[in-house]
Amino acid sequence: MSDNTQKTQKMPRIAIKAEWERKSESTPGFYKYIVTIREEDGEITKSPVYGRNMQDALSRIVRHERSERIVRKTEKIPVWVYLLLFFMTMGTGSILSYQQNSPVYFGAGVGLLLFALGAYQWRTRD
Repeated sequence: MSDNTQKTQKMPRIAIKAEWERKSESTPGFYKYIVTIREEDGEITKSPVYGRNMQDALSRIVRHERSERIVRKTEKIPVWVYLLLFFMTMGTGSILSYQQNSPVYFGAGVGLLLFALGAYQWRTRD
């Protein structure tokens, strides 16, 4: 295989160094850490992170970045798509409830929407 046919891999984003700085003054039981991160392009950045321990602080960084990635992707979706899904769900639930003469289907549609909103909020929490 020649060098031209091999794929170039991106350097992974990794934490190079994490060091304890001080106890949190506003929240007892939390500590402030300074985490040095090598970005995919090779740039080195330092980020202050709070956590109960170092593993908690690192998981907070990962969770925050994951939520930022989700927000960036969902911001590209036009509002009319969300409205269309809302009206389809509520319309289907109300039509089925009317035909069956039972509010169960409408309640299931509302429950599905609340579950979807809760799942989105849980995934993007800080």
